[in-house]
Amino acid sequence: MSLLINMRNPNKNYDLIVVGAGAAGCLFSRNLARADYSVCLVEKSDRNALSHDWWDVVATYIFDKVDINHPESDELFKVGNFIFCSPLDSIQVKIPPFEETYNIDRRKFTTRVLNEAIENGVNFYDNVNVIGPIVNEETHTIIGVKLDNSKTIKAKLIVDCSGYEGVIRSNIPFETDFDKNIRREDTSIIYREIRKKLPSVSDSHEIVFVGKNQGISWVSFHQDNYVDFLGGHTDLSSIKISPKEMVYELIEKYKNKCGTEIVMGGYEAPIPLRRALDSFVDNGLLIIGDAACQVDPSTGSGIASSLYAANIASNVALNALEIDSTKKEDLWSYNVEYHRSELNQEYSSSDIAIKNFFNLSEEEVEYMFANDIMDLRGVWGSGDRAKIIKKEKYRPKISVRSKILAHLARFAETDSKIEEMKEFCREYPEEYNPETFNAWREKMNNCYIVRYDSEEPPESELIIS
Repeated sequence: MSLLINMRNPNKNYDLIVVGAGAAGCLFSRNLARADYSVCLVEKSDRNALSHDWWDVVATYIFDKVDINHPESDELFKVGNFIFCSPLDSIQVKIPPFEETYNIDRRKFTTRVLNEAIENGVNFYDNVNVIGPIVNEETHTIIGVKLDNSKTIKAKLIVDCSGYEGVIRSNIPFETDFDKNIRREDTSIIYREIRKKLPSVSDSHEIVFVGKNQGISWVSFHQDNYVDFLGGHTDLSSIKISPKEMVYELIEKYKNKCGTEIVMGGYEAPIPLRRALDSFVDNGLLIIGDAACQVDPSTGSGIASSLYAANIASNVALNALEIDSTKKEDLWSYNVEYHRSELNQEYSSSDIAIKNFFNLSEEEVEYMFANDIMDLRGVWGSGDRAKIIKKEKYRPKISVRSKILAHLARFAETDSKIEEMKEFCREYPEEYNPETFNAWREKMNNCYIVRYDSEEPPESELIIS
């Protein structure tokens, strides 16, 4: 539905405006509409093109936690075994499927949640391009959104679910408690392309290349009819190959197993690859999902965490609207509950380990494979995500590889920070106080200083116990 053509009163004020009809935006909108609040949900894409057109892994527990029916059969894709390969493809390690997860069709699932939102009274408008917030300059409050045709919509509460771009977050003209822009080093660029599987192919595993081009790439034969290719790495200028080129190297290697037509994907997408923002709120504003960097840093997947955050945020919004106040301090409990959660503790503590991992050279990752000192489930978002190095097997000795060992020793040091990071999450300030919050933020930032150093380590660091 086009907003300007179909809205009878384009100047109507709503209780809430939600920008972005991904799974989180739709769930949040549904929950508020159920409580009889007027919700305007706007989406820049067409209703038939919501979310990515591929599948993603989601933990099964999240559906009960956020009161959404588990995926239906037509929303599910198969899961299977994995083969993890070293960067030079000289070592391969087989891993069974991850337990208690679904492989869901993102588009079909998001459409189902959208339909639930509309059935509960949400006013949904697609093909609407929001370009930024409307701000009360005196009170530093977000009071509405601007459209690209010079029109505006106002509401008591604005919710930014617009993904990586964060169209509201990134265009706020005053100082905030969160990063308004996502740094390049906190961004992963992926290219994914899905083709038809040739009838003669019986392969049913997924081959994952770890650490090649300081990133991840895969070719997956899990599905009966498709071959799934992906390439991705952090957005660093030192990497000379693009994610698409990574994929086409794989396609050339496996061209006898797939057709030539692209049936899904076929485009690049940026995703945040970092811990969640330090705050998700401001006066009149909530931020949810990729816009808030609520993702698993080990995989970039954000469906489960976005739904979890949307459920928390919707309860906080209900309370704020009940007392007719959307000031920062009245929305703060959203920050507290999410940041202190076990989910966020897990993701936050894995952030530095993952960043350090993708700074390792191919030779260093190859060494980790060869000596079985890497926990591949930690790299891939399962088990103890933050402990990528198997400490019980890490007993390096001085050798011609001393420089590699010294770098890996620094990498292993991140283990000592894990519990400290989790403790900081549990200590998130209960109430909004600028002094207390800034002190907490400084502690977190100091804890997350990347400890890996690509320069040659000093001689003293070559003696490793």
